Amino acid sequence: MPSSPSPVRREAPETNPPVAVKSNAPSAPWAISVSPKVPPSPTLRPIPATRPKPRLVESDAKPAPPQPNAGLDVRMEPRKVTVTPRQATRPPSPSISKKRGPVVRKPLRPVTRAVPGLSPETLGALVLAGAASLLLAGVLNQHLVSLGIAVVLLGIGAFQSAGLLRSRMARPNHRETGLLAGGALIGLAAAILREGPVILATALAVGAALPFGAATSWMLRKPYRALLAITSVVPIAAQAAVHGMDPAFRPTLLWILGIAASMPWPAALATTEILRRRSAAVLRRQLVRAERTVERKDYERSLAEYDRAIAAAPADVPGAEIPWYGKGATLVLLGRYEEALRAIDTALDINPQNEVAWVNKGNALTRLGRLIDALRCFNAAIKVNPHFEVAWNNKGNALARLGKFEDALRCYDRALELDPGYRGAWVNMGFVLTKMGRFDEAASCADEALRLDRGRAAEPA
Repeated sequence: MPSSPSPVRREAPETNPPVAVKSNAPSAPWAISVSPKVPPSPTLRPIPATRPKPRLVESDAKPAPPQPNAGLDVRMEPRKVTVTPRQATRPPSPSISKKRGPVVRKPLRPVTRAVPGLSPETLGALVLAGAASLLLAGVLNQHLVSLGIAVVLLGIGAFQSAGLLRSRMARPNHRETGLLAGGALIGLAAAILREGPVILATALAVGAALPFGAATSWMLRKPYRALLAITSVVPIAAQAAVHGMDPAFRPTLLWILGIAASMPWPAALATTEILRRRSAAVLRRQLVRAERTVERKDYERSLAEYDRAIAAAPADVPGAEIPWYGKGATLVLLGRYEEALRAIDTALDINPQNEVAWVNKGNALTRLGRLIDALRCFNAAIKVNPHFEVAWNNKGNALARLGKFEDALRCYDRALELDPGYRGAWVNMGFVLTKMGRFDEAASCADEALRLDRGRAAEPA
């Protein structure tokens, strides 16, 4: 199939309108649009021109198994490591893209933090450093230093807690909240009752480790994992205040145990975060290789690269869903639609807030003829990101295939509001208008598509 789009044919199709798509999703692997081939009308002939014979925009994918009224217009974008959708309160800002044939490349966007304030690894490292400094201050009998450590740790915990409360992220469940509160209260009681019975004081000093350990096992890979370091501040700051406010106090074994029982949890948090960052870097490299093989149209090798990326990325790594729906989109190009749906469903299990995965699933369902299910997927993509023009265009395509031409035109209008230079939406609107007998308006759409073609041809490679 040709690797670049050709001029648009103004015809009155007898069957369903075509679909052409451009993906401008934020740093996603690629989104595929599915379009039907429209046979020429017996009543209208193409307008003569000096250009080569016009034909529908085709994919440069390998041919899929024959299917009636189906074709591909493919545009791909590189992977992204975050799944944060563009803000729904304002239109997306224009970005500089490098276009090469059917591929639209955009620079990677940096990983964004889900929570305001310090990153989890920084927070865990600061709490751990504060606890180690407190032990050293106790050994050196520096009471003012211990008091300063208490103030700094409490300030860091309050600052990070305020950021968590302002954010819209998920909250810990009752069990996790109870474990965190229990660990903090037991550690605080160990500092207050340090001069009580030895058995009770020892039990309190060591007992805080039990709820903290259980909470860590459940929360270490969840979005609110920073709470592990925040609640660890309470017993450490309490022991620091005990040493700082009593000049006659000398460190004891119970005092050291009370601090040590709160140190493993911020340490585990910091270590896990560092490992996650390294895994994300490995994932980026694997995705770059997979994308390059897609550009070379070596789809079988691309599948192998995506499989390596999947094996290298644990489910909690930022962007872990990217290789799954990248693999699904490649399988769509190869005509292996059932496998594609399984891969994309896995991506959506990891992150249901990725609009490109929803669009790719809708494309696979469209190729299988399941238009109602495809329409639900496009609606889900629009719900995640109302400014994703590809989802609006593909929704229009699904409605046009169902014979709902007026609704389809409204979707194309919305896609063109978001991106007036979206050639695929102009082409699709023109064919739907032709189907409705509104030939003058269809001709205007074709003229606009041709103008965009000329502009694209004038762009430097």
